[in-house]
Amino acid sequence: MNTIYIVIAFLAGCGLPLQAAANARLGKAVASLFAAATVQLFVATVLLFLAVTAGGALPALGRLGQAHWWQLLGGLASALFVVAGIVFIPRIGAVTTIGLFIAGQAFTSLLLDGAGLLGVAQRAPGPFTWLGAACVAAGILLIVRGQRPAAGAPPRRIKPAWVAAAALCGPASSNVTAGAQAPGGVCF
Repeated sequence: MNTIYIVIAFLAGCGLPLQAAANARLGKAVASLFAAATVQLFVATVLLFLAVTAGGALPALGRLGQAHWWQLLGGLASALFVVAGIVFIPRIGAVTTIGLFIAGQAFTSLLLDGAGLLGVAQRAPGPFTWLGAACVAAGILLIVRGQRPAAGAPPRRIKPAWVAAAALCGPASSNVTAGAQAPGGVCF
């Protein structure tokens, strides 16, 4: 496996909780989770449009008609992921939210790789892969169990419904975006 890809993927992963936390604060600042998500995605769209234009890839957008309908759902997944971060981080915390997203993504990725779904090259998971996935699941269970209330906030239990909803976001983001070969993902 190419080490540079591992480093870049890790660094991209480091940005996800920062993005989610910034979006959650933006949602509070503008008092609307959908307005905050719209602003965030608009900024991303402008930056990506500039990158496509600068890279000379603008004509590639004319080939969208050749894509399968489900390959375009990665954009929906991105919007839902942004909204999910805005909703869940204030309610269950950043580490729990992102941990659940990652756990869901890990298990859905096992399914994508193992079955070769959505155009992903089939790779049968070995025993160490399964052990790693089990460690991810155990880790998030420990995180959820050990989560403490925010400083100055009254003690409260994390509601299982919020945990379950956040956990469902990971599989949705892996599932929708993998076939389109898009980085990142989203759910709500």
